[in-house]
Amino acid sequence: MKAADIAARLGKSLALTNQTAVPKGWYTVRDIQLILGMRWAANASTRAKNLHARGIVERMEWRAYKDYGFARAYIYRLKPPHKTWQQAVEAYHTVGEEKVPKGWSRPIDFAKTIGISAEAVRNAIHRHGLTTKVFRTNRGVSGLHNNLYVRTAEILRLYGKRL
Repeated sequence: MKAADIAARLGKSLALTNQTAVPKGWYTVRDIQLILGMRWAANASTRAKNLHARGIVERMEWRAYKDYGFARAYIYRLKPPHKTWQQAVEAYHTVGEEKVPKGWSRPIDFAKTIGISAEAVRNAIHRHGLTTKVFRTNRGVSGLHNNLYVRTAEILRLYGKRL
């Protein structure tokens, strides 16, 4: 069945069937899947949706003509300053990340350097009433988390003899 026949049958004008071409600079989920080298379209769709939720890409509803009629899908476009999809994916976890000021460190990182348990360091921080602050920072693939930080100078005062 031809596109004109289907459009006439559905009572749509032939002009509506010409909306199948994706506008320049916009990408379908299939395009994103191929660019990022993902195996499944569902993964690319979820990734694009998450990037849109973080404000890294724009999303627009798009009508495509298929053999069975019109289908609606979303198409995506990168927002500046991202020029490639790889840059956008790398920026996914850093959007909303807080900068940790110099002189602050996580108790677990400090515990690793001096070779004692992180629980012992946290207990000492609590026992001595050291200044702590929570920063929202990136922790790899799992995303942003609230992490406890303590002033490095104060914790060195407690454990300075061990270093």
